[in-house]
Amino acid sequence: MDATTKRVDVSIIKGKLHLTQEPREYFQSIKYDDGDVDHDHDQHYQNYIHDEDFHRFLSALRGNHHIHYVLLERRFVRNLPTGTSVSYYFAAILEAISQIPNLAELEIWSVRVPITTLCQVLPNAKSLFRLGLGLVTLTADHHDQEEGRDCTDCSGLAHHPTLQYFYLSDFRFLMENAPDESVNGDDDDDDLVENEVGDDSEPPVQPRYQTFLDSFWQALATCPRLHNVEVFSTQRAQLPWSPDGLAHLANSSNLCQLTLRRLRLTSADVIPFANRLAVAQNDDERGNDLSRSRSGLRVLNLHENKLKDDGCIAIARAVSASNTIRELDLRDNHLSVEGGRVVIPLLTSATCGSNFLVLEKLKLANNPIEDEGALLFAEALEQGQQQQQQSLSESTAAIICRLKHLDLSKATISDAGCCRLARALMVNSTLVSLDLGYNNMTNDTYLAFGDALRTANRTLVSLNLQVDRTKVEPSGCAALLQMVEENYVLETLTTSLGSNRGYDPANKARYGYYIRIFLRLNHAGRRKLLEQRGTKADWIKAIVAVQDSLHAIYYLISTNPSLCQRNENDTPEL
Repeated sequence: MDATTKRVDVSIIKGKLHLTQEPREYFQSIKYDDGDVDHDHDQHYQNYIHDEDFHRFLSALRGNHHIHYVLLERRFVRNLPTGTSVSYYFAAILEAISQIPNLAELEIWSVRVPITTLCQVLPNAKSLFRLGLGLVTLTADHHDQEEGRDCTDCSGLAHHPTLQYFYLSDFRFLMENAPDESVNGDDDDDDLVENEVGDDSEPPVQPRYQTFLDSFWQALATCPRLHNVEVFSTQRAQLPWSPDGLAHLANSSNLCQLTLRRLRLTSADVIPFANRLAVAQNDDERGNDLSRSRSGLRVLNLHENKLKDDGCIAIARAVSASNTIRELDLRDNHLSVEGGRVVIPLLTSATCGSNFLVLEKLKLANNPIEDEGALLFAEALEQGQQQQQQSLSESTAAIICRLKHLDLSKATISDAGCCRLARALMVNSTLVSLDLGYNNMTNDTYLAFGDALRTANRTLVSLNLQVDRTKVEPSGCAALLQMVEENYVLETLTTSLGSNRGYDPANKARYGYYIRIFLRLNHAGRRKLLEQRGTKADWIKAIVAVQDSLHAIYYLISTNPSLCQRNENDTPEL
């Protein structure tokens, strides 16, 4: 085993190789400007790599069966030799990494990535199931541009047999690839972190590059085992793909989770995707060519875009026509009250002649749907419960609203809308989590939920009523405390009563303290104990779970005094 192979082996920790240091840390020898071969870590010398040593390093990578994860970072890449051979070195390293026999995960961070070069070497990674690109600058291949070849051809990625997960995080796009010496030069790719969303200095993408990643999405969608795609960015530049290119992802046959977050997508960007999704769903139902259709999308996350009413309506229609999508995130998408009148009915009901609505988790936070939107949700929760009590054969109008998790925080809902939702919970038995934090609620909302959840509802587990506690009176605090004392199902109740900061003449923090005690008891299994199904061992287990709270222990012992009685068969321990 030569020295280079030993260095690679030493760098592997539990099957993970982090190429995050300078090349000299991994290569056998470094030749400096003065011609000496040295392993000193002096930063003032420009290092040059012997071709023989470089190829020995690549061979050590290709033949290593212990590596299953590789992280390639900027510090390693930027310290490769400068000059005309940079593209050669970077492409050669990517190719060697892709030929690692058991490579399962590859992450590239803070590096300029020629997307076509990456796609050309990925077919060599026969076991790769996770590919991540973070803080990267996507570029076209410089030599492809010079020789007139298609610099957006990503067909090499098509039909990758093992790829399951892909993420592209906080990227930017370079219209024209710089010369080789700047690929790993002093340009600061770390500026991606500091470039905030409000920075409009980034130039727009030229027309001939607006479809730069279209072929990439098209190739990615053909991967037969693709399960999860996440794309996230804070950059202000125009995205290097067209709406039709993004719509290719709707054709992926096994894609289960799709996240397109903070991309500033508009209605024009998502309408083709939504239409393709609805068409593919209809093809699934009719038994048409399933190779063209999708049937597995379960989670769709479009958080923090600019869809507005038209985009949200298009997505809602596609979800309403789907029999697979269970989670939808439309937070921060500028949905108005008028748009909510269309979107909310689409997401809470479905025609019996077409599909069952299987949506279980919906997030509409930071969209000003106001009281009107809350009333629509309340009616849907009530009607769904009424239909659930009927047989499906008698239901001809709509399918049961099966929402289990609903996020309406920061939706400018007042007491009227919150109280209406509270009354709906008195009859609903499907909702498990409700988030109404930071709405325009006051003490009336606390009173309403205290009454609704005290005896009627036994399914809600998590509730967020966080608001400025100056808007809450002692009567509202007492109502919540009485509710959690009698409700043994609720495990999470988020309020602002637990803070001891500031002047608190009504002693609201004390109410918050006792509320948390009962929530802990619920989490420890108070429901089983109160329904007389708990053994003595269950009671002792609950006491151990809350042993740091004397009030909780006192409550359990006072509820079941027999815990303090010793049986005749019990023998004292010496």
